[in-house]
Amino acid sequence: MYPQIQRQALRANKAANIVYLNNPKVGCSTIKNILWNSLADEPRARKVDVHDVEASPFDNRIDQMDWLADARIFTFVRNPFVRVVSAYLNKIADQKPIQWSHFVRRYGADSGPVIGFDAFIKLISEDAPERLDPHWRPQHLNLMYPFVQPNMMGKLERMDDLLPQVLERYLGLPPAPVKRKSRHGTNAGATYLDYFRNRDTLDRVLALYAEDFRYFGYATDLDAPVEGTDLPPSSDHRHDRLAALSDFRRAGSASDRADALSRLDTLVQADAMARDDGFVGAWLANVKQKSDAKPVKPRAQAGVSPGS
Repeated sequence: MYPQIQRQALRANKAANIVYLNNPKVGCSTIKNILWNSLADEPRARKVDVHDVEASPFDNRIDQMDWLADARIFTFVRNPFVRVVSAYLNKIADQKPIQWSHFVRRYGADSGPVIGFDAFIKLISEDAPERLDPHWRPQHLNLMYPFVQPNMMGKLERMDDLLPQVLERYLGLPPAPVKRKSRHGTNAGATYLDYFRNRDTLDRVLALYAEDFRYFGYATDLDAPVEGTDLPPSSDHRHDRLAALSDFRRAGSASDRADALSRLDTLVQADAMARDDGFVGAWLANVKQKSDAKPVKPRAQAGVSPGS
């Protein structure tokens, strides 16, 4: 996966052997806050941003992780229609400084009046999906899915029931009601239908999030129930592809990189879902090309500088 997607996705804690795949606009503030307070020695201070990785008990440096094969990985997904409306209302209509300024720079939008939803969708649908802001980037890219298949993947629509089960199973916490952080709430679930009266906008959304609808069991029919079909139950499978990616990122020589990349390729080809995913294939081909062209830096010996 692209390095920036890896960093944005991984919220890992080695001591607990747990990885949360961060998925913006899918209850991520609530989940990170609960995990932080459960894993850290001290509760998160109110003034500390829940998304601050360096201050948190999480790590997102895949090249520092040699334990991922047997990690317990979980995440949550959301109805794509509702999520993109929520992202628009929260980050664009409200002109949140970080996302709004980046949006203006990237698309040359007018920094004054609020851009309409139809115009917003047109702009992002014409961009490369992997380059989109993670708040409206397709969820399967945020989650590196199906390259990484979580042990448990729940739906935001059922998070109040499922998250306590995850915390009990993976962290041994007693079941308790979820205390949601609603600072970014938009009530999109009650109003999203109003944003899809334009057929062109609807078609663009269906195309942009086609894999999310397909992978995560959400209906493309606006009249269908928002929660869609149930996802597969939790599983204790290993994460050999993610571990091989970590090995590749840690490799210090051309031969080590080649070995890790060969193992990674073999693992991808052995899994029908990952093998047939267009983004995974394009990413792997790009990595191979860059790896072949990447020069090897000489390792410095003790007391000897590389240039001596």
